[in-house]
Amino acid sequence: MPHSSQYASTLQALILQRVDQKNLSHAQIIQSMGYQTHIKTQTRALKRLEHVLSSPELGLTKTSYDFKYSSAEFAHALCRVLDIEKDQYLPLLQQLEQYAHKVLNATMPIVYADVTFSDNF
Repeated sequence: MPHSSQYASTLQALILQRVDQKNLSHAQIIQSMGYQTHIKTQTRALKRLEHVLSSPELGLTKTSYDFKYSSAEFAHALCRVLDIEKDQYLPLLQQLEQYAHKVLNATMPIVYADVTFSDNF
């Protein structure tokens, strides 16, 4: 699956390009990341990997976790498995983590209404 050069500077594009270059299946990636081969664990990990690969934010803005990796740790482990140099992915990942932190910790405005109901309402 070829990717446009305009997205070459993003971490998602870099990861997808490396997956293509290494010709690894998602199951091979998950196994290399240290997930057990138990079908239930592997199915969840595969779903998580698919979400991360399809998300421009690498799934960092979603509060998902498993018992192996947090969202950021998952991205770090994925880059290590794909042999992406730390100095190449770390600045991009840090920018995504900062953005994700802002999104996840944004204040949601809540409006309370004090309503009194009467019989004639």
